[in-house]
Order: sequence, then C-alpha cells, then structure tokens
Amino acid sequence: MRRWAVIVAVCAAGLACVAAPARAGHLALTKGPYLQHPSPTGITVQWETDQPGTGLVHLKAAGDAAERSVDGALFDSVRTLKAPRDDKAPLNPRYLYRARLTDLAPDTEYTYSVVVTFENGSVTSGDLKLHTWPEKATGPVTFIIYGDTRSSPDKHRSVVRNFNPINPAFILHVGDLCWDSDIYGLWSREFFDPLHDVIDHVPMFIARGSHEKDPKQMFRLFDMPQGRTNYSFECWPVHVVILDVPKTDDKGKDSVAKWVAQDLAATQAPWRIAMYHAPSINFSGHRSYAVRTTYLAALGKGGVDFIVAGHSHQYERFVPLGREKDPDGRMPITFMTVAGGGAPLHRVASSSPLLASAASCLCYTVFTVDEHSLTMKAFNEKGEEFDSLTVTKTAGRYDDAYLAKARPLEEAILVQGLARMELPVVQDVPTPKHPLDLKLKASFPGLGEPVALSVRLAESAEAHYAMEPASASGDAKTEEIKLSAAARPLGPVATRGGEVWERPAEKDVLGKKTFLDPGLVFIVTASAGGVKAEREFAGVVYYGKGGPIPKPKPDDEMDEDEDGDMPAFVKELDKTAKQ
Repeated sequence: MRRWAVIVAVCAAGLACVAAPARAGHLALTKGPYLQHPSPTGITVQWETDQPGTGLVHLKAAGDAAERSVDGALFDSVRTLKAPRDDKAPLNPRYLYRARLTDLAPDTEYTYSVVVTFENGSVTSGDLKLHTWPEKATGPVTFIIYGDTRSSPDKHRSVVRNFNPINPAFILHVGDLCWDSDIYGLWSREFFDPLHDVIDHVPMFIARGSHEKDPKQMFRLFDMPQGRTNYSFECWPVHVVILDVPKTDDKGKDSVAKWVAQDLAATQAPWRIAMYHAPSINFSGHRSYAVRTTYLAALGKGGVDFIVAGHSHQYERFVPLGREKDPDGRMPITFMTVAGGGAPLHRVASSSPLLASAASCLCYTVFTVDEHSLTMKAFNEKGEEFDSLTVTKTAGRYDDAYLAKARPLEEAILVQGLARMELPVVQDVPTPKHPLDLKLKASFPGLGEPVALSVRLAESAEAHYAMEPASASGDAKTEEIKLSAAARPLGPVATRGGEVWERPAEKDVLGKKTFLDPGLVFIVTASAGGVKAEREFAGVVYYGKGGPIPKPKPDDEMDEDEDGDMPAFVKELDKTAKQ
C-alpha cells in the first residue's frame, strides 16, 4: 500500500486546539467533506469537526479492490457560535482538516470516505464519489457558473438543488458567498449547508466578492490554486482566469495585469473564460465598471471569449462587444452578469439593443464546451431555461452569425456612463426671470477616446421651456465631464409628486420624489470615436429649501449597509465572533 502525499498547513491556534480535551456527545462533521483544487491527477478533500481529532481519507478506484488511505491534517481552528440563530450561545471551536490526494489516475471515478477519530469515538462521512479530470478531454466538458448566494440559504438551496442532475465537472462561483465573510458562523448557514450534497463530489472555484471583506477566511475554508485570490486553472478545452475584483476600484493593479497577459499567452486552450465579482459592463443594479482601466485590455488581447461577473443581483448577457478601432483585430467578448444565487434581487434595466437577455430572478448558467463549440444555457430556480447561446469556432474564428451581432464596446461604455448619471436636483422653482441652471456630470472609465457631451430639450418639453443646446468635452483621461445649461420656463412652474426607481442601500425600490411641473424633460448625448449614445431624463427633482441637497452615494457603494434579509443576531456576532 502506497502512502500518498499530504499538504499540511499548521498554525499555532490549530496546535493549541489539538491539546484541548474532547467532550462526550459532540462528535460531528460540521462541514463537508468537500472537494477543492482538482486536476487530472490530484484533488483536495477538506472538512470540519467540532472536536480535535485525527483524520483519514479512505479511497479506492472503481473496480479496484485495494483501498488506499491518506492522512487528513488538522491545520486550523476557529471559534464560532454553537447555534447560528442564538446570539446568547457560547462560542465553540471548530477544527479544519485538509488532505491533498496525489498520484491519481486521470478521468477515473473513486469512492472515498472521511473518518475522524477522537479521544472518545469517531465519525465518518460514509461513501462518497469523486471523478478526476481527463488529461485532455476529447468530449464535451460541462460546468456551472452562478453566485451572490449570500443572505438567504433557502433561496440558495432552491438554486443548487438543480445542480446534481447536470453532473458538472466543476462549479464557478462569482463571489459574495455569505453576507459577511468575517463572521465564521454564517459560512455554514448560507454556503456550506445549502451545498452539502453537491460539493462533496463536485469541486468549486470561487472569486472574492465585496462581502468577502478579509480574504483570510477564503484561505482557511478553500484550497486556493496557486495560493492566491488571483489564479487560473485549465480543464481542457477551457482555460479559466479568476481575478480578485471585489468592487469597482481597479486602480494600481499593474502586476496583476502583467500576470493575466502572461497566463493567457501560455495556454493553448481554444476557449477562455475570465471571472470576477464586479462586472465591467453592467446596465442594472450597481452599474459597475470594474477592470476597464486595468485588466480588460489584457483579457481581450489574451483571447478571452466570455467575461462572467456578479455583484448586481440579476442576469444580464450582452451582445458580443469589441473595440471599434482595435489595432490587434481582436475578437469581441460576451459579457455576462450571473448573480441570482440567493441575494436580494435588483430590477432589470430598460431594454437595450446591447442586451441580448436580462432577467431579475434566481438563476444559474450551464456551459458545455468542446474544442469547436460552446453552448451556454441560463435557468431559473425551477430549472426552466430562459436564455441560451451557442458559439462555434473554426481556426480560432467565431461563426458569422455570432460576429454579425457584435457591437462596439465603446457604445456600451457610453450607455453605461449615461445610465449612472443621477437626475438633477434643484432647491428653487424656476421662473421666466430666474431660469434653472442645469448641472450635469458623467464619467466613462476605460473608454480610451475623447468624449463629447451635449444636452437638448426633449420635444415634449419644448412647449414649456426654452434652452440653448449646450456641450462639453473631455479627453480619454478625464475622470468626470461637467456640463451646464440654462433652462427658462415659458410660463408658471409648480411642483408635483411622482414615483421613480431608486436604490437605497441594497434594494431597488419605487420611491416618491417631487418634480417640477410641467416636467423638464431633456436628452443627453455622448459620442466618442464615431460612436454615439443617448439618454432621455424624465424630469428634474425639486428638493425645496429645507436643507442641503442630498448627495447620492455612488452605485458601487450601495451594497454594504441595510439588508432586510439579514438575521438580527449578526450585529451582536460582529462584536464577538470575528476571527
């Protein structure tokens, strides 16, 4: 019998817990086992218990009578709640084990079990299955992408109960695994419990989300490939790059951009997918614009076919988007947001010719890939398909039907920049003698072209207001372009109440505002490099003279504060249970 290699990480806290006395009546596998970091010849098995002990993984290949054993090392410990909903319960320890299985046969099914022996007994997982990857798949490979599973374990479970019949080779998670990664007790409730009968036989790869505040919990609970939160892996014929982009701040990442370029240049895989949390193109929810000024050029030059993200809690798939004037002649990229794993849903933006499909629902996507074709299907939590796409490649070139749908990436950036503009707010009702000074500002990160902005009255407002068209411009490096225009009413102006969509904290809601009446409806046009986009603004908000004009939070900051789905006990936990 051959002893396999074991990767062991030991920390001082783990060693201290090994010496703690065992207590009768509390023997359990409290997490897992679950699979991590797969390859054709290796895989990691990880689990957690409520007492320190000695772990062992028993394993044998299908049709092989000989059973092999691998030590499972106790490598870390953490103190957490005894009962997740009981904020008065004492903090009890949890013990984490990890075993790296090596020298496996490629494309082979194994039966495995985990046994942990304590001072006063033992526990076992029972027999489970794992399947190693082939060295180079000759048939199709199927995998799942989904994410933003935080806050509601019941909703998360309603999504993942569809996974087992798919029999995926692996699962990709776009981030926000639980509501607050620093609170260890939430991981079981929101992530591991809903997935308990999936990740025991299907490995999962994760991206760091905006709720994974400190990545140390990720390294504690997951065997991260390459030991980083920026990493890649390959399961032929697909190469996957996963980036640590929890939010839209993407400044000063030159070393990661260099690594992305080198990583993609080294692969021969015909299909390439990049995954990170905050989207680069995103018309709904947070309207995020991540990595557009840093990694996006390297991803495009490296031949990435799909970029999949989360953060905005809905589904979006854009038409293929490519640079209008690209000296390298790169192929367009399909941008997707797949963030319906359980977090409170955002509404979908109004329709756009750049959006191939959009939905506000719990959802997941299934990719099936061989050397020449990629099929993506999107499903709701009931397992009903609501979107699909098939792309083929010949000699590295997409099929004509796919290329015919391509639109300029610059157009999408212009549309998104206009969508992020807030309705103007005024404190004084304008009069013919005191016109309204309309102040607008917009930014277009990652555009790479000089931008011209202009504003004009909509036809519906011309009978009530007069305004000279106004314009402004900025170069490619301008962070914000400001535009002013004077609008003079032709008659008396009053105010009226109305309802508009807004996003306090985490949720899209229909909120009440006060508007000028007649409404000042105007159109802003943005153009760059021969590409143009327009947005009609439905009115001007009247705030009155009761105080300062409220300054709205940027879209990408509206995700950390209020959340009605969050249990009340978390506030108390936050003081005592962070590790």
